[in-house]
Amino acid sequence: MTRETVAKVLEIERQAIQIREEARQRAERIVQKARKEAAERRQEILTEALREADRIVAEGREEAQAQQERLLLEAEEEARQLELSAEPNFDHAVSFVIRNVAERE
Repeated sequence: MTRETVAKVLEIERQAIQIREEARQRAERIVQKARKEAAERRQEILTEALREADRIVAEGREEAQAQQERLLLEAEEEARQLELSAEPNFDHAVSFVIRNVAERE
């Protein structure tokens, strides 16, 4: 081989090594970028999931509060109805108790 041919072969090998190194570096940058984007996306998904969980919990609290208020109103109404139904018998019951107490004395 002539010197010129050897020099061309060496230049081609140097270029091949450089191309391979540039490709390796590019691949590494692509992988790093993909990892960074995946971590950012993961964080976005986690943040959204936590936001949704907070919304569900708040909704549950509101629902529980509304149910509690309904039950309280129902209980108050039932107590009022019991009072109204007992009221006509109240005088009779008081008289009965007074008579029984008076008889014992």
